[in-house]
Amino acid sequence: MDVHTLQLDAINSAAPVIARAFHDDTLSVYLYPDENERSRLAPLMFDALVRYDCLFGQVDYLEGFTAVATWVRPGDTAETPERLSAAGFDELPDDIPLERLDTFFAAIAPLHGRAVPRPHWYLRLLGVDRVQQGRGLGGALLQHGLRRADADGHPCYLETFSERNVPFYLRHGFDLVVDDVEPASGIRTWGFLRDP
Repeated sequence: MDVHTLQLDAINSAAPVIARAFHDDTLSVYLYPDENERSRLAPLMFDALVRYDCLFGQVDYLEGFTAVATWVRPGDTAETPERLSAAGFDELPDDIPLERLDTFFAAIAPLHGRAVPRPHWYLRLLGVDRVQQGRGLGGALLQHGLRRADADGHPCYLETFSERNVPFYLRHGFDLVVDDVEPASGIRTWGFLRDP
């Protein structure tokens, strides 16, 4: 399968894939309990996240935008106001609960920091378009990112909030290093680490 690096002019093709893949994700449902609001607002949030990682990280996708993965590069984790603005976060509607999202990730950040205190690739988002799921596309795209991490000698870390994803990451060589519940939301978090 051909893997491509996302360019800014293709964000409108990549971000909707992530939005559809994460529509029923536990964190998305927590942020947007009303399904209509989630359908309207979550794609705008994912557009900004994909744009951020396209500008300052690495975004890979499969031919036809069937699957998309966004990565934060090792040692480049500072989400400055200038970077967030460049990605379009300042332009998001006020009814997108960014404070709630920030509070959630601030609560689980110490778990991430303890699990992998050294520079690492952070898999922020991995999504397969809903009509394409179950065909091995996510695994193929993930393996591409893992080969890159192996080549530069860095570990990889990710979180998932869906128990059904746990076996997938274990199959791809990750070790479960975090299993915790974020207290304000009640969302269970699984963190995975894969050494190079």
